[in-house]
Amino acid sequence: MQQKRLTLLKRVLMAVLILGIGFGCKKNGTITPPPVVTPESLGFKLIPAGTFTMGSATGVGDDDEHPQRQVTVSAFYLDSTELTRKKFLPFLQSKDTNYLALNQRK
Repeated sequence: MQQKRLTLLKRVLMAVLILGIGFGCKKNGTITPPPVVTPESLGFKLIPAGTFTMGSATGVGDDDEHPQRQVTVSAFYLDSTELTRKKFLPFLQSKDTNYLALNQRK
């Protein structure tokens, strides 16, 4: 009888502890979303779409520099700084690239 009471007491205590941990870990209902990553937040600048005249007006230069012609470019993002080794290293270490040996990738 004493053993049954002790076992029941252990189970009740365990249930109380589990429920206490469960409710104690519950957040207050607000979920903080992850930060939004945009090209601008990474330091990229939007180069707007546009049309420009490309080529040499005087005809001087290589064959591919004349005649002048209209060129239309779609909008694109350009990094505001040059690519450094520090920025490029995560790309090299990526499991999706084959530029480094397997033991050098993350």
